[in-house]
Amino acid sequence: MSPSPLDSAAARQKELGAFYTPAPIAKELVTWAIRAASDTVLDPSFGSLAFLDAAVARFETLGARDAPDCRRLYGIEVDDHAFAAAAARVWSRGASPTLVHQDFLAVRPGELVPAVDVVVGNPPYLRYQGFNAHNECFPGLAAAAASVPLTRLASSWAPFLVHAVRFVAAGGRLAHVLPGQFLHAQYAQPVTEFLRREFRRVAVIAFEERVFPSAQEEVVLVLAEDRGGGPSDLEFFSCRTLAELDIGHLLRGRRQKRCAGEQRGKLLAELLDAETRSTYSRAEAIDGVSRLGDLAGVDI
Repeated sequence: MSPSPLDSAAARQKELGAFYTPAPIAKELVTWAIRAASDTVLDPSFGSLAFLDAAVARFETLGARDAPDCRRLYGIEVDDHAFAAAAARVWSRGASPTLVHQDFLAVRPGELVPAVDVVVGNPPYLRYQGFNAHNECFPGLAAAAASVPLTRLASSWAPFLVHAVRFVAAGGRLAHVLPGQFLHAQYAQPVTEFLRREFRRVAVIAFEERVFPSAQEEVVLVLAEDRGGGPSDLEFFSCRTLAELDIGHLLRGRRQKRCAGEQRGKLLAELLDAETRSTYSRAEAIDGVSRLGDLAGVDI
């Protein structure tokens, strides 16, 4: 028996590492990132159009409903089915985005889309085994172009995010949904340092509960603003559920913020309370205390 169209579509999404973003998250990120009717916006992996739809609504809120210039919105997508659906979409006047059918990692900045004020999206998530086996763009290439040392162990989101930064214009902003690996993977640390060098402010929002029903991986939100204004500290925020997500309120709430500063370890430690982190730091400084990794091999 041949697979149903729904089964085939699900298999294709899994192969591409596509986990489509819930509309409330897309709306929150877009509302934070797009601040003027004149902003230009890129979604480098538009998938189900969640971010482009949210951007259209945001521009209307900002008074751009009747603007004749359609060159505010750009989208890139490698999946044939997702691109065809987007190309067939009937958009409102002045809202039709420029769509590019291409692998984002193969697109050079300024080649098919210009530098933009806002890059917003959700990178494909493929573990390194599948990514390196099926993608002709070795994940280190895009990262190397931005002087970020990534290895073949990096999952697809890491080089994708680094590459996306290169499309952000000076003073611009980046808002992305990333897997929880951003907090704990060894290869995530060079990405974090790269963001801190490139932007004046970088904030991470973690959820206490899972917000992607179809994905086992936990997610975080990464917000970076004012490209070229770095280096910056890294600010960490926690939100219990998706229903409670209010980015503007979180970023203004000083009592909910921790500044990570120069990262000596992984961001996952920021999920611990202050007393636990202090206890760990004191123990680490005691002569005779060793790290487990100094005594044994540690792996997943």
